[in-house]
Amino acid sequence: MKVIKESNKQLKDYNRITIYIGQEKRKKLLKQILEYTQASSISEAIFKILTEFMEERERRKKAKREKAAEKTKGIWANDLGVDKAFEEVDKRWQTWRIEGY
Repeated sequence: MKVIKESNKQLKDYNRITIYIGQEKRKKLLKQILEYTQASSISEAIFKILTEFMEERERRKKAKREKAAEKTKGIWANDLGVDKAFEEVDKRWQTWRIEGY
């Protein structure tokens, strides 16, 4: 994912943005987004879609991590302490995410 620098001039004013629709396929996409979200405005619809997108992205990341963890657990299936070890790793992961590293 591309990181946007804070010095970007477009990010200085978060109160208003301009979206150039132009192409017919973009108009059609906006219409579909409005219908899908049942939002009362285009702004609300866009933010609902973006929120849903980010939630789905996180869900997929989590599923990917869980799948990798399950595969790893298979290697140590007979190890009695593996569940505790994975719980500790999860706790450290959550701490790491919260602290923003």
